[in-house]
Amino acid sequence: MAWAFLVQLLAVLAFAGGLLPAPPSVVITPCRIDVNRAGVAELQALPSVGPSRAEAVVLERIRHGPFGGLADLSRVRGFGPEMLLRLGEFVRFGPESAR
Repeated sequence: MAWAFLVQLLAVLAFAGGLLPAPPSVVITPCRIDVNRAGVAELQALPSVGPSRAEAVVLERIRHGPFGGLADLSRVRGFGPEMLLRLGEFVRFGPESAR
């Protein structure tokens, strides 16, 4: 037990002192979900979008055509101004669209 503790302590000191290389850092690249192509499961990855809201988005898209932008999401019940502001950085509306 004391041996394991000593080895861990030496490893921590080695990392802290710069003797061992630091582990590679993780780079997270944000991606936006294309509302006009995403399925129900993908849409549920958005903040505050559960199964019923995701289904409503897909049904609205099927019935009335693609969304042109963030404001068009207000066609879906439950997507008010606050929700649209929250979703703005997470969605896109086609390959060229930023929002």
